Amino acid sequence: MKKLMFLYVLTIALAVNAQVGIGTKTVFQSSILNFNDNDYRGIILPATTTVTTPVKGTLTFDRTTKTVQYFDGIWKSLTKTGELPTTLNANNDIKSGMIIGKTTSSAPGVLVLESTTKALVLPRMNEPHLNIPNPEAGTICYDLTNKVLCIYNGKEWSFWQ
Repeated sequence: MKKLMFLYVLTIALAVNAQVGIGTKTVFQSSILNFNDNDYRGIILPATTTVTTPVKGTLTFDRTTKTVQYFDGIWKSLTKTGELPTTLNANNDIKSGMIIGKTTSSAPGVLVLESTTKALVLPRMNEPHLNIPNPEAGTICYDLTNKVLCIYNGKEWSFWQ
């Protein structure tokens, strides 16, 4: 029942092209999806082995290299080699995804954020490397204290300014 309600609310949000907030009532006007500050939970990227038709801006946790990767025409590792948890779900058979911001998209993905005027605002918190007790491989968030992008590879944090 909760899943159906969530999908219903998301469908309404898509139809009106409004911003989506998770865990927050306040959203940034420049964001397409944003999260509550200092919630100490990050986004966990999808763990994949092969992305057959990536579009620029794709982020994934690559199971083979055990790195978080970004696609901008070529794949670039954002972290050193990490570790895969043994309990990670190995089912990559996703038939359809969720699109936020538009009613359709040509980009393949589990979650597609499509907009020409808005961006994803990552979960924002103070020192996630100290405050997220058990991060999952592929966790990504923004550190408000140090003003850096934080990415966890299952073994250690990487920081991007």
